[in-house]
Amino acid sequence: FFEILLCADEGSQTAPIYLTSMAMATLTEHQIRLVDAVQSRDLGRVQEILSSQVVDPNFPCNEDGDAPLHLAVRSGQLDIVRTLVEIGKADVRAQYDRWRAAPINVAARRGYLQMVKLLVEEYKSPVDMPQKDGHTAMSLAELYQHTEVINLLQKLRVGGLAEAITSGDFRKVRMIMEEGLCSPVYPINPEGDTPLHLAASAGHVQTVRLLIENKADVHAANSAGCMPIHNAARQAHTGVVELLVEEFDVSIDAPQNDGQTATELLQRTRRRDVRELLTQLQGRQKKSGLISAVAQGDLPTLNSMLAGGIDVKIKANKDDDTLVHIAASKGDVEVVRLLMEKGAPVDETNLHGETPLHVAAKTGNLEVVSVLVKTYGADITTKQRGGLTPGALAKQNKHVGVVLLLNTMGEKNASPKAPYPMKPRILRPEDAPRPSRHATASMSLLMASRMEVEDPPPKKPQDTGLGPKTSKAACTEEKPQEIGLGPKTSKAACIEEKPQEIGLGPKTS
Repeated sequence: FFEILLCADEGSQTAPIYLTSMAMATLTEHQIRLVDAVQSRDLGRVQEILSSQVVDPNFPCNEDGDAPLHLAVRSGQLDIVRTLVEIGKADVRAQYDRWRAAPINVAARRGYLQMVKLLVEEYKSPVDMPQKDGHTAMSLAELYQHTEVINLLQKLRVGGLAEAITSGDFRKVRMIMEEGLCSPVYPINPEGDTPLHLAASAGHVQTVRLLIENKADVHAANSAGCMPIHNAARQAHTGVVELLVEEFDVSIDAPQNDGQTATELLQRTRRRDVRELLTQLQGRQKKSGLISAVAQGDLPTLNSMLAGGIDVKIKANKDDDTLVHIAASKGDVEVVRLLMEKGAPVDETNLHGETPLHVAAKTGNLEVVSVLVKTYGADITTKQRGGLTPGALAKQNKHVGVVLLLNTMGEKNASPKAPYPMKPRILRPEDAPRPSRHATASMSLLMASRMEVEDPPPKKPQDTGLGPKTSKAACTEEKPQEIGLGPKTSKAACIEEKPQEIGLGPKTS
């Protein structure tokens, strides 16, 4: 590429800069002006350009991929570096150049003590960011024998992270993390190992957790394709393996570049506790795979796992949802059918008291609601903890189709003996029950009076002058065997019906 000599401002007395034709083709006018100001060490123009907010300083500005911040660091311009970072928000982690070197690496390589101190202490630049050849700021300072920079980094405890992890010095690791001087994200050696790889190899559970909390990548692979779980499994550190699998969902079946998995690495040991842990983890891994297959509607995988006899009655999460709850929430009717055919419970509730029917009704999955109710007899009257039935939840969420379906099913399932609303029943005299043998005297009199109406009229009794007339049928109860009306009743009992009319005074037997 031919080079172009550029002076940004006519009549400028500053030193010219050189840009290739490719750089010229990719940079805007404002970017070219900023590069010129940085190269010319013109602090005033840099401040003016950045304050106008017409350009973002985070861009590669030459064939080597340097950003303006790299140029300023390389030339040792502390004030321009401050301006780029504080006004322009330049990224101190930028690795644009062909060496993938962060600005701190450039400063450490050149032995700029004050620049290193500025970047680390004020702008929290990580010093463990490896460049393309694996070197970090510390290793570059050691390589070029910049003693003052080495001492500074050691004083800041930056260079001691790997040592602290390997030795199990948790307090020191925590101190480094709190100061923000080192990030556990980046590799710390040419092999591509991260701090988490080292902690897993050492078996330090507490340190592993701390690094992950500080955004260490549990799936980061080194140049051999080895992840932290492989390191832990190779050394049979069961605590680290269990932590990674149980709390951070790391698979024990992920292979390295050579094809070996954490499972195979664990199987090499003869320790009983390792074998027991592996059995537990494999069971949990299968459970996790089953839940994932249900959630994704992966019928082939689901069929394969169910054919192996895996339990479909498991709880899928901390809310105690069953597999049917999950399938119902996804509206996957085929998965619901498959699970039900394999013996999954239809009316089991979760921690919220909801059955799968509640979930399907709440989300408006009409087809799932229909299958659960019509095919598998799901109970439409069950109330969740809030006191709502599936129909009430559907109504609350305005799923009209589900509401109509559940109302229809409710009417069909209602008892025919007690339809709602009930019509009042009008009792007629003929509906009165026949008296039993042990009916009271009053009931006997009532039945006798009915017979007087229904039977042919009896002969007129003689007037005794004792008051109101009493029918023969009523008084002949003295001989019930003749008319079959139950126990004998004395004549006095007949007269006692209206003693006030007779005027006999106190009742006598």
